[in-house]
Amino acid sequence: MSILSPGFESLELPTGAADVDSACRIELTAEEAACGGSGGKDANCAYLLQSLPGMPAAEDRPLLDCQRLPRACWVSVRAANEEGWAEWSRPSLAFFQDQVFGEGGNSVEEAKPGARLLSWGASEDGRLGRGLEAISRGVCAEPEVVPGFDACRLTSLASGAHSAAVSCADLLYVWGTFLAEESPEECSAAGEEEVDMLAEPMAQPTPFAVHDVRCGRFVTTVLTAEGSLYAWGANEGHGCGVPTDAPVVKALTPLKVPGKVPVVQVALGEFHGLALTAEGRLLGWGEAQGPEVGFASMALEDPKIRSHLPSSISLKQPQPRLLDMPLVKAIAAGGYHSAAITEDGMLWTWGSNSYGQLGLGCSQKELLEANSPRPVHFFGHEGRASKAAKVSLGGIHSAVVDEEGALFTFGDNRRGQCGQGSLTILDQPTALPLPGRCAGVGCGGFFTFFEVESQSGPSLMVSGWGKEGCLGFGMPCKRLLQPREVKPPQGTRWLCVRAGVAHVTALVQ
Repeated sequence: MSILSPGFESLELPTGAADVDSACRIELTAEEAACGGSGGKDANCAYLLQSLPGMPAAEDRPLLDCQRLPRACWVSVRAANEEGWAEWSRPSLAFFQDQVFGEGGNSVEEAKPGARLLSWGASEDGRLGRGLEAISRGVCAEPEVVPGFDACRLTSLASGAHSAAVSCADLLYVWGTFLAEESPEECSAAGEEEVDMLAEPMAQPTPFAVHDVRCGRFVTTVLTAEGSLYAWGANEGHGCGVPTDAPVVKALTPLKVPGKVPVVQVALGEFHGLALTAEGRLLGWGEAQGPEVGFASMALEDPKIRSHLPSSISLKQPQPRLLDMPLVKAIAAGGYHSAAITEDGMLWTWGSNSYGQLGLGCSQKELLEANSPRPVHFFGHEGRASKAAKVSLGGIHSAVVDEEGALFTFGDNRRGQCGQGSLTILDQPTALPLPGRCAGVGCGGFFTFFEVESQSGPSLMVSGWGKEGCLGFGMPCKRLLQPREVKPPQGTRWLCVRAGVAHVTALVQ
């Protein structure tokens, strides 16, 4: 698992197990079914969900490709006893937990605590989770321990303008923002009064098991173990995806997903959000990606009917709507731009192009913003060998890793966040040589972390703006134009790093 990636970029069931019939079909014995087995002792399957309404029987349709879903796949099972095998079940969505950070074995039960949660950078609003003393300092360039997690094993960690984490017990913790109220009905009554920001981590009560969490500039989203999506926070431009005129959504509120399809991944920008469904469809809400974006209708597939519908509408969407895109396997949201990788390895970008961050080879004068997703012909296009595998977006810059582990950066580089050794703004993907294969990339507001695999072992590197203390060297610096290795605290190793807008959270062991 990449220490910079929010989840698995592709996921396969354990092919070494004798009872795995194919990537998505697992045969269970009666004994395994009784104990909740998943067809292989190394398959860290956390949840098995009900089929989508109207899903055909497994034998009547080709199985869906499991590799396009991060931390999830469609699974069809059948059990056997002394009388023989039963029929294949309908495909169901299985969510997978990340490997537990700091674990000592291959399962949650064998995991041992010992990982330490660190934070550094700008301490405004308590985003570092290190108390009032850190807030008074303004900038805390030294990585220091976030209290309260010594005996808590984490499976998810997120940073935006605030931070959040999920434990292996499916409990949610937040800091640098406010606790959501319990009742969604209270959203409509939310006024403009100030809310109390948490200077230290606190448990956020939820009426469901939490699978994953994401932090934007002002919004927090929570993905449940059933694939439902909830949000709270400042709702400027409907960044929460909740259709209310209230400036702040104070309660943990469900988002209305078209067709009630389970969601498997979320990305949040300044005032907008993206979500990837279990069908590989892309959803968008909010604003600040351009004046309009093309949308599709899940229910209206007839071309004759579709011809009477508008091809695009204003992006200021109060709740999630489908974007007209091919099937997607990975998403990312930057400050005011967005990106998606489709199944064929093509990269699509849209939104603000103020500093060439869309990678379309157009300057700001030629294209200020893209009103609908456009393919970046550098990846996955006919005649191009490079296929995009991972993407991360910063405030106004972008980074992509291809399937071979080559790294490309583009966009604003005035603070060195593209790592190219100069201050030149890049309007198309530009290769960034590293001392080894790039295993992951994480863009912050104006800085970037790179995970490198080389013969000497894995390492973490960084470039970009350092005045807010985000680079991890223990002292502020103006800017770093080329990647430089960031050493973990003595006697530890990096387990997980999350780049926020102006701060960083990380787990070490």
